[in-house]
Amino acid sequence: MGFEGVIGEWWIAGRPEERWAGWIGLNSEDATPWQLALSGRTGVTQRDYSSGLTMHGRTARGNLTLLGAYRTLTLGSGDVSSEIWNGGELLKGTHVVEADTFDVFSLEIPNLINWVGPTGLNEHHQPPVAFPLEDNDATVEYEATLGTGETLRLFVGNSATFGPTERAAKAVATYTIEDGVSIERADQIALVLARFHAIIDDRAVRPHSMALRSFDDGSVRSAEYTNRDVEAASDDRRPRDPFLDTSDIDFAPFFARWFELNEMAMAAVASAAPDEHGGFVSTRLVDACNGLEHLARLRLPDPELTEKEEAALRLLRDGGINSDVRRTIKQTLLNRQSTLEMKLISVAETIGADSACWLLGDDLRAWAYSVARLRNALAHGFELGGGLTEDVPLTISALRSVTVVLRLGLLVEAGYKPPGASGELLWHEGTQVVAHPNSLLWSEIEGVARLRDNWPFWQSQIDS
Repeated sequence: MGFEGVIGEWWIAGRPEERWAGWIGLNSEDATPWQLALSGRTGVTQRDYSSGLTMHGRTARGNLTLLGAYRTLTLGSGDVSSEIWNGGELLKGTHVVEADTFDVFSLEIPNLINWVGPTGLNEHHQPPVAFPLEDNDATVEYEATLGTGETLRLFVGNSATFGPTERAAKAVATYTIEDGVSIERADQIALVLARFHAIIDDRAVRPHSMALRSFDDGSVRSAEYTNRDVEAASDDRRPRDPFLDTSDIDFAPFFARWFELNEMAMAAVASAAPDEHGGFVSTRLVDACNGLEHLARLRLPDPELTEKEEAALRLLRDGGINSDVRRTIKQTLLNRQSTLEMKLISVAETIGADSACWLLGDDLRAWAYSVARLRNALAHGFELGGGLTEDVPLTISALRSVTVVLRLGLLVEAGYKPPGASGELLWHEGTQVVAHPNSLLWSEIEGVARLRDNWPFWQSQIDS
């Protein structure tokens, strides 16, 4: 069930003296999901809202704030005119502007309660935690201090539900983050957490029940984000095993590092997380490889020129070759020391030697070489041997394998480690060692492993 439109009185934030009747409802574009139709003309110019305006409204459902609004259409003229505005977020409650900060930001994510572990399907940690909690007053809490000084909490407690004849309890899991949260920061936090859960659930997720609250002199100032689709946003109670749960990680350092990775290697996290938009397989492969390169840069030392290369550049300088040419040659030499092929192998090796060979084949170079050559062909428009540039099975296999390696590499970089001393994430001495073999991500990993014998063949075809 989607949001039903509502009529109200609207004005531009900070300009309450001029108001217009308006209707707000859902827009078909996901990037700007809200549409506001105003009766009359606002008189603003593009300079007034180059980065989006904030619109305030008063409706039968309470006060509303439309963020990131921009005009898309003007209809009619004179006294009979109207404007259509699109916006990115709709908040209910206290009227806000983008500069406002709040004490607490909270949100929920589908399947979040099924991530609090040990889950019943965790093969490494038992006994499982049971929900709802036996004691209605009991809670489960995890806490992490982020590098920004903010405090991230995962809170689990019972919530009463009322049926026709009885009162029951269900467990609800909620993330909160504290320490002067701005609206822009709240959006960033929601995205960082959503991408993490999308990776371990192997499906796109959309946060819901998002709210900003402040407690000033005994009063509460709150603004709740409006869910676009109530059914899609509601928590999913079907058993769905994630690739890891809270018992598999050290919560505080893991999430401190996860938030750092979203700053240091944003392209890696963005391309690893499933989303709802899809796209061309070839484009997604290029993006996934670019993301993996960002992650690899955190692990590999900066390349340095050898003595012979330095001497060659000095000869070019002494021979009168201009600096632009010398810089280009220097960068080419440095790039040769840190190729995509090397970066693919570097990240793949983080999951353990046995695991990498089980996943990608005994010769990791066959996989890395095939993927790197295909990515470069797609990105730069040249042909591969054997007509493989447009080979659909190769392109899909490359995308699946790079995405899996990137996801696992990010989890390892954040601090996820398997139990025991083997250092193997997936496979050790002929046996799978994952904690959650019922997860969707593990199913995808197994699918990629079934491709491992194809990489030497594709490598030979590329070289033909």
